[in-house]
Amino acid sequence: MSRTAALLFFLLLPLFAAAPAPAAEPASAPADRITPLTIQQAELELKTAQLRLESLKLELASARQREAEASQQLEWMKTSLDAATNDAQRKVLREALQKQQQRLAEIRAQRKDAEDNLTRLQARLPTLENRIAQLRSAYAEQQEAALMADLKRLEERSAREIADLNRRIEQLREQLRNTPPDAAEERALLEARIDAAENRIFVTQTRLKLASARSAFDHLASINRTVGRADIDLLAGDLQKLGDIRQDLAPVLDLLERKLDLVQSQRQVLQQKIAATQLSGVTGARIDRLLQDSERLLREQLKEALALRDKLEAKYRSLTDTYRRLLNEDLAARERLPDTPNLWQSLGQELLGLPAHLHGLLQDQYRLLRQRIAGQPRERALGALLMLLVPLLAGISYHYRMRGTRRRALAAQTFSARISAIALHVLRGISIPGALLIGLGGSLWLLGADTLLQRLTLLVLGIWVAVRLLRDLSYWFLVSPLVPAGDSERRLYRQVGINVWVSGLLGLMVGLGRLQVISHPLAVLADRLFMLSLLPAAYLGFRLRSLVIARLQEHGTTAYWLWVVRMISLLVPLAMLGIALPGLAGYINMASLVAWYLIATLLVAIAWLVLRGLLGDLVDRLGTHISARRDRGKLWYEGLVRPLHRVVRLLLSLLALYALFRIYGLGEQSTLLELARTALRYPLFTVGGTTIDPAHLLLALAVAVGAFPAGGWMRRLSFDWLYAGVVDRGVRNSLAVFTQYVTVLLGLLLAVNLLGIDLTSLAVFAGALGVGIGFGLQNIANNFISGLILLAERPIRVGDWVTVGSYEGEITYIGIRSATVRTWDNQEVIIPNAELVSNAFTNWTRSDPVVRTVLYVGVSYDGDPRQAQKVIEEAVTMQPEVLLQPAPRILLYDFADSSVNFRVQYYIDVSQFSRLEIKSKVMFAIWDALAEADIEIPFPQRDVHIRELPPLNGRSYTETTESVPPPQPASDPA
Repeated sequence: MSRTAALLFFLLLPLFAAAPAPAAEPASAPADRITPLTIQQAELELKTAQLRLESLKLELASARQREAEASQQLEWMKTSLDAATNDAQRKVLREALQKQQQRLAEIRAQRKDAEDNLTRLQARLPTLENRIAQLRSAYAEQQEAALMADLKRLEERSAREIADLNRRIEQLREQLRNTPPDAAEERALLEARIDAAENRIFVTQTRLKLASARSAFDHLASINRTVGRADIDLLAGDLQKLGDIRQDLAPVLDLLERKLDLVQSQRQVLQQKIAATQLSGVTGARIDRLLQDSERLLREQLKEALALRDKLEAKYRSLTDTYRRLLNEDLAARERLPDTPNLWQSLGQELLGLPAHLHGLLQDQYRLLRQRIAGQPRERALGALLMLLVPLLAGISYHYRMRGTRRRALAAQTFSARISAIALHVLRGISIPGALLIGLGGSLWLLGADTLLQRLTLLVLGIWVAVRLLRDLSYWFLVSPLVPAGDSERRLYRQVGINVWVSGLLGLMVGLGRLQVISHPLAVLADRLFMLSLLPAAYLGFRLRSLVIARLQEHGTTAYWLWVVRMISLLVPLAMLGIALPGLAGYINMASLVAWYLIATLLVAIAWLVLRGLLGDLVDRLGTHISARRDRGKLWYEGLVRPLHRVVRLLLSLLALYALFRIYGLGEQSTLLELARTALRYPLFTVGGTTIDPAHLLLALAVAVGAFPAGGWMRRLSFDWLYAGVVDRGVRNSLAVFTQYVTVLLGLLLAVNLLGIDLTSLAVFAGALGVGIGFGLQNIANNFISGLILLAERPIRVGDWVTVGSYEGEITYIGIRSATVRTWDNQEVIIPNAELVSNAFTNWTRSDPVVRTVLYVGVSYDGDPRQAQKVIEEAVTMQPEVLLQPAPRILLYDFADSSVNFRVQYYIDVSQFSRLEIKSKVMFAIWDALAEADIEIPFPQRDVHIRELPPLNGRSYTETTESVPPPQPASDPA
């Protein structure tokens, strides 16, 4: 491969090096001006030649028929002469035979003259057609040059007018600054003159834009299309240009209409001022004349713009209908195979002579390229040489530097390392042809080589790259040493290789047919054979699919990438079948269109799936890295990386949809897009003079709906980042909530602004809303205002321990309508904000998380109460969770019926410890301490007297004493 590239390089090197410096070209004489009459005369000459050609064909056919009849008569006379029985008959027949031979010679001469004339005329017709094409092209260039010259003169004149008007405006503004404030009418007149001058500037600028649009439209309208199947691409280009002109004209029309409405409104206000005697009649009339002039200019220009728009629409509709008709005809055209032995014989001869034909074609192109290089500056030739050398040397260098990639792939221990080495080895296989594809294609383009040579070069090198790539990939997946010996698929590998080479050769033939290098019948045959080769390719694709999926499952590929491979390996063979079926039926154009759409859609889908997966892997690795390397890595990941990941995924999906949108041609010529645009612009209702249509409504709805998740994200981000320096957690939460509300409010205001509604026009609606709030929405408004009060005063904060009514727990959320309390049973209790503002509740940790707990402990009357007090105090104080400041206190509280009761109170930090757990721990410590000190915890004694009891075994019982444990006293919730 490298020797081939080196040989090609040394063959092309003299081509660039032999480029002499261009000689000075003599000044060409100015060409005669071409008029439509010149083109009409040339077209008339072509039509006359075509009619003459048809006449010559008829004359030739008649001459051939007469020649055949004369030949038959001559043969009959010869037969009659041989059969004659006397001399008189022979004499007459000989004379007639001589005359017939003379007549036959004359007819043959006439036929020969007709053939010569027909040959000359057929050779002349392409010259006439080329001359007409050149005349049309020159006429179009001439018209374009004339239009450009007119535009240039208009630009210069407009620039002078605008400069004069700007100077005039500066003078008027200077006069306005020097005019005293009490001269109201003089100031009003000066302001009106300034407005009139600015309107003239606007009119001048708009006139230039309209002239540019009209010039572009006239240029398109002057191009004559033959309206054949070959003009489909040209018509598509014309439609695109017309669409661009329409888009440029639309804002001009909008500005003209708005400017005209403004001037009319100014005239109405002026009439009201005159009627209210704020301006005198003389000054008002002078200002009104200025406004009338501006209105007249704007009306004339608007009328001109509307007329141009109507012409554009009519031309656009006409071209669209023609384009669709030709496209349908082109898709419905069925190409038939040769149906006579002579045609098959001629195809065989053409196929055998194709190498010689290509050799001669390349020689002609090589000669033409040398002529082009000789007529160009040496700098361009050197640049083309560098453009060829740089990629080629880079490809050769990569090819030799990556010689160990196969060995690395075989020695790799991990799946990712093995895949990377295989990818590098595959790239090594296509490095040289890929470098030639880039370098040679770029150098030929820079030199301005013939389009045929450029496309032929790209075709051959592109097929080379594709064949080599597919062959290398099939090797690694089927028969490489990495495949277990029992799983090797050598037969399948040979089948894939044969199909790849056959498809590559047929693809080359198809490309030559598209380039019109081979005849149309041979191109049709190549297309049909290429479509036929897609059927075994699809079958092999399905077989490879199962093998690839099995191999990836063995190596533990993640579920997402396995799903991507499943989808791609299923869609590619199905696309081959979808392309092959219409092509085998003879609808080559339809198959080509289907192939373009399917391949483009597949590429977009594959790119979207791969980029989406790579983005997910990158985010996962980034999250792991951030969490391991940063103290606040989780906040970084949750607050910034994940939201950005969602946004990028959304943008990636929108980009894929836009690419499909452009691929499927849903542009200006799309009926579907026109219908959608019409539906989205349909007026629904009017608010305050502003018309609302579905397009603005959907956009505003999307912004309004998106404002709420954006607000939630801003709340989390601000709490974790913006207000991270605020020590008080409650203040941080309030600021974060206010940030959320501001974000949502801004989003809603933006949505209203996108609707085009002036907020002052909502005064009536706001009044009605106020009445509705007063009657039906007062509870909602009450909770909303209460939520703002809670956030401002902060009687409760997230994390506070509160008792609200019968509920006790931790505040977990404070919202715009309600707060959430999580109880000790892990229940979420939703409490309206109005309840917290209007009613009393207990906040155990508002200013201090230290909370007192009170217990009541009873000891026996037999023990020493002072010793019991000391034992209980030591037991409580020894608990590490109990605070020493404030110190625990054990007080003699009550002399009860059966015990001496102590009041035990201690303090803990509930922000660190659970109150119930510490209470249980303290009570266990008191129990153990009293038991160790041999101090009894008494319980009440009760005597039960039984008056009568039936005898049992001759014995009777009159009295039984039952001991009942005393109930434990409840703890003080305070």
